[in-house]
Formats: sequence, C-alpha cells, structure tokens
Amino acid sequence: MESYSVDQEMGPVIPWRFFVFIQLLMLITITATVVFTYAGAFPFDINLGVYRILPGDILLDFVWIYVFSILVSGIIYIVTPWVSILFWKGHRLLTRGNTLYKIKACNMQVTESMQFRRLLLPAFIALGLSLALVNSENLVNLLFVSESFVDPYNAPLSIAYVMSIFFIMLLIASIIMILIAPIWLLQDGGILSERKSKGRSPSEVESVGSWYMKLLKGFASITTIIGYLMISIQTVEWYQFVLTSPPPGGFPMFIFFVPVFAMIMAPLFALGPISIAQISYEKSLKNNLKKMQSKVQ
Repeated sequence: MESYSVDQEMGPVIPWRFFVFIQLLMLITITATVVFTYAGAFPFDINLGVYRILPGDILLDFVWIYVFSILVSGIIYIVTPWVSILFWKGHRLLTRGNTLYKIKACNMQVTESMQFRRLLLPAFIALGLSLALVNSENLVNLLFVSESFVDPYNAPLSIAYVMSIFFIMLLIASIIMILIAPIWLLQDGGILSERKSKGRSPSEVESVGSWYMKLLKGFASITTIIGYLMISIQTVEWYQFVLTSPPPGGFPMFIFFVPVFAMIMAPLFALGPISIAQISYEKSLKNNLKKMQSKVQ
C-alpha cells in the first residue's frame, strides 16, 4: 500500500472561539436550570436530579456530563488508531475483498469553520440516537427522572418527550465520539478504497472514512426528520389542549416555547461535550495517524 509521511508541520486545529462560546452557553443554561429548579420554577426534583442512573442531585448530574466528556477524551486519545484499524478491516469484510487500498496525502491545513461543520454530524447523530432510545419507555425511565413531569399542563407528552430526548442526548453526546473519532482518522489519514473493475465498468475510488460517514448521515437524517415530525404533532395537540382547557390561575407563556426551543437548539448544546472530545482528537492526531498507517500498510 502506498504511504506518505505525517512528519509534516501539522498542529492541532481547534476552533477556540466557538469552543469558548459553546461552553459559556452550556454554563449559562446549566446555571439557569439549577437556579430555577431550586426556585421551584422548573419541575425537576432537586434531590433526584435529571438522571436516575447517576448519583447526586441536579447540580451533580450536570457535572457528570463533563466528567464523561473528559473520560471519553482520554479514551479517544488512546484507542482511536486501533478502532480505526477495526473499521478498515470491517470495510474489507463488507466489500468481500473486492477492494484495493492505498494511502493518499491529504491537505492537513483546515480552518476553524471547517472544523465547526465537521462537529455538526456527531451532534445530529447524538440527537438521532436519543430520538431512537426514547421509544423504549423502560430505557427512558432507567436513565431519566420522568416522574418530574406529572402535571398535564406543565408537563404534557410533548415536553416530557422533548426533555427526555434533550438530556439523554447530552449524556451520550461525548460517548458517540468514541465511534466518530476513528472514522475521522480514516478520513484524515487518506485511507482510500478502489473497487476492482469488472468488465468495462470503471473502478471507483472512495475514502473509507467517508463510506462510514454516509451510513451515519443516513441514520442521523432519518431519525431526526421522524423525531421532529413526531414532536411537532405532539406539540400542536398540546397547544390545542391548553387553549381549550386552560389551567386554573393561567398558564406561563414561556412553557409554550419549551419543546420548540429545546429541539431547535438541541444539536448546538450537544456540541458542548462533543467539542471537548474533539480537542483530544486534534491533540493526538499526528501520533495516531502514524500508529494507524503503520498497521494498514
């Protein structure tokens, strides 16, 4: 297999301005959630918190999100090249050996905007996976404190559904990067596959990492579209309910916008834990490329 050197000047490319912005947004949101919960404005149980599976109150639950992000970052730093090799072997198996492989030099000079666009896919994958997970009531009750939502006015199906999606997404967002980082490494390492031509059919050359990304994009697209449609239907039904049967004492208007705002902003919030894992990937990229390429040659 053809190869190239990764000893070229290749520093980590980290969108620091975006990273600071998204972490400040996360900090403001977490602070507001905790403060309003203690003030009684949000329906979360202070002692039970958000995640049933994790110890501690609501404040510690948000700390756990960052603990997981740091742990995942360490895992990515160490195991990414070996998982990339497994993906490469998996590609060989799925293509039934009808593929030739080569390593082609890539332009490693990328911009912060390119990195930002790259981060969007794992954010939507996290959203799509959480949309799929919430269809299991037992799993939702295992992970999420669903009994915080018992008032049909303040916590209808649409809000309970959206909140479970939102907080499960935050919990699994960084964990998904254990899957995404090796695929990025295949792309950055220039691992290409070329299908053996048959008859007059021309050979096809494709990045192995991009082949996996197409599968993940399909999953993220389908689950996200279906999820948004379901939430839209539930939200409209709830609006009709509260407008025809308003609760005693009125109805806080901001509650109307909770499901809409949460789902529109969900991918942006998922970037909080994801961006921490991305820093670890960038810091280890040069060494991990050498490790991976030494095994696939």
